[in-house]
Formats: sequence, C-alpha cells, structure tokens
Amino acid sequence: MLALQEKAAKRAEITLDTILNDIEDDQERARKLGQIATAMQGNALKAKLTGHDINRHEIGAPGEFDNMRSDEIAAKLLEMLEEAGIIGPTIDVTPSDVTE
Repeated sequence: MLALQEKAAKRAEITLDTILNDIEDDQERARKLGQIATAMQGNALKAKLTGHDINRHEIGAPGEFDNMRSDEIAAKLLEMLEEAGIIGPTIDVTPSDVTE
C-alpha cells in the first residue's frame, strides 16, 4: 500500500521542469491544430517562468530626479517604494555625532 502511495506522490510531483514539459506538449498539440497564437502564448508563459520576461516600471515624473543629489534620489526612491507597498518602512541607521 505504501509503495502505491509513493508512486502516486511521485507522479503528482510538480516542478518547474514538469510544468515546462507540459507547456511544450500543449504547444505541440496547438501547432498540430493550427492554433499558432496558443502556441505563442506558451512561449510567453515559459519566458515568465524561467525569468526571461522581466516587467519594468518607471517611478517618478519626467525630470523629477534631474536636480537631485544621489543621496536625495535614494531617499526619494525608498519613499516611493514604501508608498507602493513594495518594501516595508526603512530605519535610519546613519551614524550621528554624539557628544558627551
């Protein structure tokens, strides 16, 4: 009984390789049926899954960073990333002059 369960678990195992193989099989079927658009969607999905399709987003208005120093740009970027919920709040760890 345990051997059957192990075999079933092995067959049901999902990895990136198994997903990519399934997509390739589906693409082959789509091509045979003349569904080229569907086959091309498989290429897009494979690109996303393998990290070859990178979404880039512009942050800030045109010219917003032109007259800023690099430290000001870094601070503004962190602020915008926090507002967008991409990163959590940052903690200032800049050393300060302490006099006793």
